[in-house]
Amino acid sequence: MAPDSAGVTLNGDGRGTVTTNGDERGLASDRRDLDADKRDVASDRRDRIASLRDQAGDERDLAAGGRDKAADLRDEAGDERDRAASQRDRAADARDTSDAQRDDAAAQRDEAAEGDIAQASAGADLARRLSAEDRSRSAQGRRAGANERTHAELDRDTALADRGEGARERSRADLDRESALADRAASFRERQRAELDRETSQADRGASAAEREFAALDGLTGAYLRHTGLTLLEQEIARSVREAKSLVVAFVDVDYLKQLNDSRGHAAGDRMLVDVALALKAELRSYDLIFRYGGDEFVCAVSGLSSEDVATRLALVNIALANADHHGSVTVGLAELLPADSAHDVIGRADAALYELRNARGPR
Repeated sequence: MAPDSAGVTLNGDGRGTVTTNGDERGLASDRRDLDADKRDVASDRRDRIASLRDQAGDERDLAAGGRDKAADLRDEAGDERDRAASQRDRAADARDTSDAQRDDAAAQRDEAAEGDIAQASAGADLARRLSAEDRSRSAQGRRAGANERTHAELDRDTALADRGEGARERSRADLDRESALADRAASFRERQRAELDRETSQADRGASAAEREFAALDGLTGAYLRHTGLTLLEQEIARSVREAKSLVVAFVDVDYLKQLNDSRGHAAGDRMLVDVALALKAELRSYDLIFRYGGDEFVCAVSGLSSEDVATRLALVNIALANADHHGSVTVGLAELLPADSAHDVIGRADAALYELRNARGPR
């Protein structure tokens, strides 16, 4: 019973292409992983861009707020200047009124002085001096009023300029807010694309894992293929040695499979192999290793149990197969792991135990 190599045609059912398809799936899985990694990088880049856009939007909002404050201050300054100009206008009007009153008083003094020169020349001279002083003060007042009106006009011009600048600041603030809103919308779209990329990346990785798992399984029985099983057995051996746990390897051979194929066809033989695999999975634990070693051979690895416990479980397999449609059976050889064993070592001793048991029973 030389073991078949992984990927050869078994029972004439054309499954010899499984290894090739598995390799192709592995390459496809690697490509998907690379694509997924690229999508993750693109997603991170989009997130960074989105964060920068949010930051730019916040900065624009701050700048807009600053412009609004500056515009309000300019409006307040313009209002202050308008109030100051109005006060200057009122002061100029008051001076003009006072000057007019002084002019009237000076004129009256002049008339009095001219009408009574002989009687009061000294009083006339005094009146004239007072009148001249009043006219001088009146002229000064009018000049001051004119200056006040000039300053008031300048203040009004400055206030108008401030209000214009305030309006421009508010326009710029509105533009900044619109830009910030556009940046935030772009940021939201970037994050949506990043999320879609991550979902696609996760789906790709899931598909990649599923394809690898499918490529590692025997298409007929659902057990692991030989090359995958040997790799997993090496891992089980390393774990058992590391954790100082027992490990029992069972070499399982399907009895009379060739005769069943010859007498009832390969479909019946395939059904028997499926029944054996199902019975092994039912009687062993979900985490125990089962792989198809050859055409009619399976290898199982059971950790933490004794050889007697494993033998008891596998005896139940024969009970289940006896009740199956084709009333099959298996012969099992067991070997416990030794400290220096490799996978091939312990499988070889389990195979030898099977041969010894079968030879003891006589010819098949």
